[in-house]
Amino acid sequence: MAQQPVARNGKDSARSPQIWVESGNRYSLGVVHSAAAPFLSGFKFFGVVSVEGGATTVSGSMSVFVLTGQNYPGKLELPQGFTQVGRNPTNELRIGDASVSAFHCEVEVTASEVTIRDLGSTNGTFINGERVSEAALKPGQFLKLGAVEFKLELAGEPEEPYIPAPPPRTFLTGNVLACGNHATLAAQFECTRCKGAYCETCVRTLRRPGGGEMVFCQNCSGRCESIPGAPPRKPSGTTFLGRLTQTMRVKRR
Repeated sequence: MAQQPVARNGKDSARSPQIWVESGNRYSLGVVHSAAAPFLSGFKFFGVVSVEGGATTVSGSMSVFVLTGQNYPGKLELPQGFTQVGRNPTNELRIGDASVSAFHCEVEVTASEVTIRDLGSTNGTFINGERVSEAALKPGQFLKLGAVEFKLELAGEPEEPYIPAPPPRTFLTGNVLACGNHATLAAQFECTRCKGAYCETCVRTLRRPGGGEMVFCQNCSGRCESIPGAPPRKPSGTTFLGRLTQTMRVKRR
């Protein structure tokens, strides 16, 4: 087997997946500190595994962790690997506060988690108010070094899209679903996004050049589908626009 990467604190410190040939058609894949957590035949994994020839591996994306100062200015993006934190200028991450020890703690970042190790600091290392010597720090938790406090966050975490609430559902005689905006009219469409029920005047219809149409919700712009068993739609001539067009034609005669 080829020589393995140099270990730090008894752990592999490689920044990318390492592959070693065992023999013939077998390999070892080491990904303890991979910059992109890989998948082996569809399963995400860490550590060192034995791989048979023909298995597929795909690199995944790495989480980007950020320490946001609560009583300390700025945001600190944590690089993958080991980062030493303290007041001494030789630290990778220097915090110039008197309550922080010269070499306060070490932060270990992998593709999916953050671990904090206290280095014998005077004023202690705390996670959510509890003093720790070594512990995992999870997104949303607070890290306090002396009197300096940070919150761990994930950079670029997508926000849940806002979907407006649809009108409450009501029913007509015969248990027929009513339009959410017109309680006396039967609903003919249901929005696949906000789940609102609407009549044909409460939706937007997009006619395709080659024929057919697409119907969209006016509440959230989601795609609408016809409700099975709903009363038939009115002919276009009976709508307000249709009646107006017919009236104009009569006046022109």
